[in-house]
Amino acid sequence: MIRAKKRILFAILGLLVVWPLVHIVLVARLEIDPWRFCGFAEYATPSAHQQVFIIELRGDMEVNLHHSWLTNDTREVYRHYKKKRATFGKLAPPHELAEAILAERPDIEGLKILLARDRISAETSSTVTTPATAFVYRR
Repeated sequence: MIRAKKRILFAILGLLVVWPLVHIVLVARLEIDPWRFCGFAEYATPSAHQQVFIIELRGDMEVNLHHSWLTNDTREVYRHYKKKRATFGKLAPPHELAEAILAERPDIEGLKILLARDRISAETSSTVTTPATAFVYRR
């Protein structure tokens, strides 16, 4: 019985030692929120600002589509997606948002959704924007 308790205790302690290292890698690679998922990075990292740019594709032209031009329902999908993206980072692609916009606006030929995140640069200690990840949706 005591051996089992010791194994459980060592497993828990091992997890507490390993998880912060795993969490740091997840934050760096997948851009998940450092304030979520029991990570210790929350104490040294400001909350990241998400940037979501919606671009309408018209042939060879690209036109910014501001979220205020959307209906209330689609704007709610937009707000929900920004929260989801802020928490899950690259694990949350914008497929639902694109579907909602394309359903609302049948005149649009295609969409490009650019996703970027502000973070603190380790080299300069200033805020920098990560390179944008692009998702393209065509009809």
